[in-house]
Amino acid sequence: MKTIKHLFSIMCVLLAAGAFQACDDDVKYTPAEMPDNAQVYFAAESPATIDLSKEETSFTVSLLRVKTDGALNVPLNVLGGEGVFTIPTSASFAEGEDSTDIVITYDPSKLEYDQYTDITLSINDASLTTPYGISIYTFKAGIPAPWTTLCEAVFNDAFVMDADTIHVELQQNDLQPNQYRVVNPYGKYYEKIEYSDSNADAPAEYVTFTVMEPGNTQGDVTITQEGLLYFEPYSTGLYQTDGANYAETVYCYHPGSFNNYQSESNWLHNRVLHYNEDGEPDAFQLAPYYYMAQSGYGADNTQADGVITIMSPGVVIADYSASVDYMGRFTDVSETNYAVASVTLGADVESARVAMIEGTDIDGALAAIEDGSADYQEITASGNLNFEVEADGTYSFIVLAYAEGEVQTTATTSFEFTTAGGSQWNTLGTGLYTDDYIASLYNVGGNYTVEVEVQESAETPGLYRLKNPYAEFGAAGIGNYDDSRNYFMEINASDPEGVYIPLQNIGLDLGYGFFYVYSYAAYYLDGGESLENIKAAGMCGTLADGVITFPTKTLLALEESDPGSIFYANANGAFRLVLPEAVAEQAQTRSAQPSMSLHKPASVNKIRTQAMDRQQRVRTEMKKVQMR
Repeated sequence: MKTIKHLFSIMCVLLAAGAFQACDDDVKYTPAEMPDNAQVYFAAESPATIDLSKEETSFTVSLLRVKTDGALNVPLNVLGGEGVFTIPTSASFAEGEDSTDIVITYDPSKLEYDQYTDITLSINDASLTTPYGISIYTFKAGIPAPWTTLCEAVFNDAFVMDADTIHVELQQNDLQPNQYRVVNPYGKYYEKIEYSDSNADAPAEYVTFTVMEPGNTQGDVTITQEGLLYFEPYSTGLYQTDGANYAETVYCYHPGSFNNYQSESNWLHNRVLHYNEDGEPDAFQLAPYYYMAQSGYGADNTQADGVITIMSPGVVIADYSASVDYMGRFTDVSETNYAVASVTLGADVESARVAMIEGTDIDGALAAIEDGSADYQEITASGNLNFEVEADGTYSFIVLAYAEGEVQTTATTSFEFTTAGGSQWNTLGTGLYTDDYIASLYNVGGNYTVEVEVQESAETPGLYRLKNPYAEFGAAGIGNYDDSRNYFMEINASDPEGVYIPLQNIGLDLGYGFFYVYSYAAYYLDGGESLENIKAAGMCGTLADGVITFPTKTLLALEESDPGSIFYANANGAFRLVLPEAVAEQAQTRSAQPSMSLHKPASVNKIRTQAMDRQQRVRTEMKKVQMR
């Protein structure tokens, strides 16, 4: 592991330094005094856990000594094990023997599976011990539940491991056959990538999960569907830090651990993926909340497919996955507001019904959408959908993915919708706008700076919009510009230190469908993060002296033909809006025509949240959540 190698190199340096020291100084070595007693001790390799058997009635603990002349009786002090274990209070060495066994007996009928007892043995005569050996031995003893290894399965945690996979034992409990576990998946992964962090809790030796049946209850939830899974919290062994917010090991929790997920509909992504010919499950997926209990921060993956998968060899699974994201607000020329849903469907989904409801009554809406009593839009491929919204409030997108005439999976997300101001806008005058959206994705000659009409919301001071800022691209014959209506680019600078740009269509098609502008700050606001946290993370733009700018790569762009992808923008750091009040002071000149080669670079700076750097992704997705 990297940490071990690093420590080893430090030790080599220290040893070398010690050698040079010895050459220069007259250092006398005084050996420690050797004890003259029996030097009794417990074996250093004594296990911390002793697994017993229902077929046995005793086990032994080794006791050793250095001086072997004469027989010796050693008094022992015993702590723990009362009522279950019979433990002698002394051990005897025969003359000439350097080891003896302490025989501990037990009644197997009194031991429950997986119930381990803490026991401490200590040498109760200090005159017989040695400073070089163990005089106190603490261990756990119990009978493990019997498990049978079914196969070597393929394990992946997309959140921790990205696309990497690990081969692990998949086991089934002999006494409770609806219980399964995989052996040490995270430990094996960290060995593979040479990851180690001494601050982290050890990764779980087993990831254990139960296939629930209709009628089973968990908390206040009664299960009605076949094949849903439940698992107890476990450590991933991944240590995460984010300044004063958190420095903890990330654990996986079932959604049932949290207040806002106390319904079966929120557990549907923890399920059996496939059954073999004998009707036994042989592929599974878990959809956990990655959580750090001390700080209360976590990353919600409870409503997604394919987060953690466990696949038996040879299993081929149809991709019936579905996901939906709230992409922000879109306002058309008639000032009608729409909530934009980005729906991604798996390759084997034949069609999907997509609906938007007011509030978060997911359970009721699912049934209404399926029986056709609720309004929905039907699609056969991934894409963006607009849903008209008349009032601010909490809304939810719901997706039912169909194949073979049945609902195969569902996806939901809830969000806060706001119009961010009303329909009254006042024209301030002409400003100067410099693009770094198109310039970040395409080969552009020079800066694209244009004069643009700037308007300000009457209801929300500091909320600006630019009228047709990309119209000149169409006039120059670059791409296809929709001149049938006005397109406004809205910039919210109501907080001068927290400027952001909501998702908006700019009316330009560069060969990949309409181009949408966005900002990282708006992306996280749409995901429920607070503006204060986003500002602290350095994701916002600023308004100073009448000029709006953004840090490099904090703007985002999307194109209609690939709605599941997001691209970094402002890669050149050139984005700039000079408000009318500051145009004279800036003394900028307007470019005559945008100069551009419409060729998308092969190495375009494209990002996907699932393909981001693992450590950075975990950090940025962590949000506070309340457990039950």
